[in-house]
Amino acid sequence: MPTIARQEIVVAGSSDPAAAVDAAQPGGSVLPNAPGAAPKAAPGVAGAAAAPGHPVAGQPGALAAAGPCADRTVQVVGDPYSPPCIAWAKGKNNGGATSLGVSADSIRVSFRLPVENISDFQSVIRQLAGDKADKIPQSTAADFRRTVQDYITYFSQRFQMYGRKLELVEWHGKGSVFNEFVGAGQEAAQADAIRAAKELKTFADISAFTQPYNDALARHAVIAIGAPYLSRQWFAAHQPYSWSPFPDCTSLGETVAEYLNKRVFGFPAEHAGPGMVGKPRKVGIITPDNPEYQQCLDAALKIVNGAGNKPTRYSYTLDLAQFSDQANNLAAKIKSDGITTVVLLTDPLLPLLLANRMSQQSYYPEWLVTGTVLTDSDEFGQLYDATQWKHAFGISQLGQEQPQGASFAYAAAKSVDPDHEPIFGADLFYDFVYQLALGIQMAGPNLTPQTFAAGLHAYPGGSGPEGTWGYPNGAYGPHRDAREIWWDADATSVVNGAPGRYVSTDRRYKPGAWPTGPAAPAQLQLLAREASTPPERR
Repeated sequence: MPTIARQEIVVAGSSDPAAAVDAAQPGGSVLPNAPGAAPKAAPGVAGAAAAPGHPVAGQPGALAAAGPCADRTVQVVGDPYSPPCIAWAKGKNNGGATSLGVSADSIRVSFRLPVENISDFQSVIRQLAGDKADKIPQSTAADFRRTVQDYITYFSQRFQMYGRKLELVEWHGKGSVFNEFVGAGQEAAQADAIRAAKELKTFADISAFTQPYNDALARHAVIAIGAPYLSRQWFAAHQPYSWSPFPDCTSLGETVAEYLNKRVFGFPAEHAGPGMVGKPRKVGIITPDNPEYQQCLDAALKIVNGAGNKPTRYSYTLDLAQFSDQANNLAAKIKSDGITTVVLLTDPLLPLLLANRMSQQSYYPEWLVTGTVLTDSDEFGQLYDATQWKHAFGISQLGQEQPQGASFAYAAAKSVDPDHEPIFGADLFYDFVYQLALGIQMAGPNLTPQTFAAGLHAYPGGSGPEGTWGYPNGAYGPHRDAREIWWDADATSVVNGAPGRYVSTDRRYKPGAWPTGPAAPAQLQLLAREASTPPERR
């Protein structure tokens, strides 16, 4: 998050979405480099019916005022998550100022820049990465701002906004992301939310990725996108305002509990390294000490304990300044407790340090990835200690990763800004804006927080590189299933062409449908083959 001058910067998207349709694509808006022509149901989903059908006219009721497109069935051809195509005649009355931040021709979208400079985050991350810091691309404040604006422009042009455009409002707040991640900073977050609602008059904020700021925005009736892994109960209490591209931690905890009960407990630690492989499993689960995450862990452990299994729980504080010391303490404690299997319900940086500390102690447990915050991405897996990560397996809500320069997020940014490269991690911001644009299109012309929520719940869903999406009632994030993954150190990643990647059978499972049996059996073959190879040939 870059530091900019303390002023409001308003950048408008295209005022005429129809004008954004590529001249080379007369049939409608087409995402560049995207294969296919329409969203499809997820292949191989176990224990579930196909993706839900198209929304019924009038659900939400505002959609009845629009109509289907004559030339295509989906809004963006080639986008596997595209909503149904909705036609809207230019100049037709859309109801004007239907809600806070909404006018007849614009929808104001806020992006709060915290007190920290982008270099503050990058320097801390590079320090934690140590000798692998050069593998993490660096971005400038201008790069960051430009990429966010590119996505605002893209969705203004490609999605149906009913005669309106997205209008980005970037501003510098009083809040500190470092403070808010550890549960502090509520007063500054509240002041920032008041400014977003009362002074800037925004309909939605796409930078609400801390609990204090997201909570404060919801209390002031602003759509808040981004709360990471909060509980299902928390989101329900903040409706219709709080949403996230991440799973809620209640649903994630239930999936992890089912996976542990069916595919981990009752089997030996076959994925572990020297001195531990084949031992009876002793499972340890690491989670941040935030009350919300601990509440979700309590719920997950109730399921695990109900099956007669007894893991050990560990916690740490989401404070980057304390990560090194906390990693030392956790590594020593896990080794002392004889843990064979480390379950990571963590941020992506703690494993970077923890795996390194384990190697320093010549301790090689299994690492169970749960898909939290990019821990299931090849690029972060390549940063982790290679001798440790060959023993990593687990679950991911995502689908197959895409090559750099060929992802949907990359293509979207380049389609409106061909002269610049999107920043590292741009896919995450693409998902934030996608969730906002999806709710706006599905809401219809009568845009309010209530119709936004109804619109997301009416979305028919889709499946692609981000996994299977949908928003049934009681869902506040898009992910509906998961797949089993494991690390293959010898495989080449399609993302960046570097060695090491997560592989999978790509069979997807909805909650309750995971099979019983040893986890990631294909990885056991890789480990056995390595163990039988003479050291001089490895």
